[in-house]
Amino acid sequence: MRVSVFKRIGSYLLDAIPILVILSLLFSFLVEDIIKPEGYDALMEEYTEINEHYNTLIDPYLLQYENGDITEDEYSDILDNHMLYYNHDVEEHTIAMINYFRDTVFFYLVAFTLVYYLLNGFTKGKTPGRRLMKIELRGKINWWTLFVREVIWKTGYWMLTIFIGGIVLDIAMISFSSKKLAPRDIVTDITLQYEGVNYPF
Repeated sequence: MRVSVFKRIGSYLLDAIPILVILSLLFSFLVEDIIKPEGYDALMEEYTEINEHYNTLIDPYLLQYENGDITEDEYSDILDNHMLYYNHDVEEHTIAMINYFRDTVFFYLVAFTLVYYLLNGFTKGKTPGRRLMKIELRGKINWWTLFVREVIWKTGYWMLTIFIGGIVLDIAMISFSSKKLAPRDIVTDITLQYEGVNYPF
């Protein structure tokens, strides 16, 4: 008997949440200081001060606009003028924030994928989440097929198709196809079934 999309999502979340908690602790106590750009904390303090300064400059004009002392066009021109200086003043800070965000996402993505893959490999697909949901992988399960299934056709496929709804397509294929198979199931010939059930449908 094929496994429903809700069971799949449930088992995945049961596996993913503890991994993310562990990675968050690792990030907080070790990784964050390594990936932070040099002088990042000082830059963020300065960024806060710059924001407060520009808000102080703009607030009187906002009050004038709300009181009808200046028109919307005049207020927009004032804002545009201030934004030119603001964007110049926070350019270094913005670059530092973008780099920090990029490196943080990269850490979580790579670390999660690696840990989830190893978890599947060492348990031969019988992860704690799947056990709790009473489902299991069936098929030719080894390190290579699990790599193709869990790394390339799960994380990789989801990341590459994130802007065109790859996860939604995945869910739709499982929900509405008669065999309830996702692309990774078809490619690797590994399917999810209920524990102890071996019906031919």
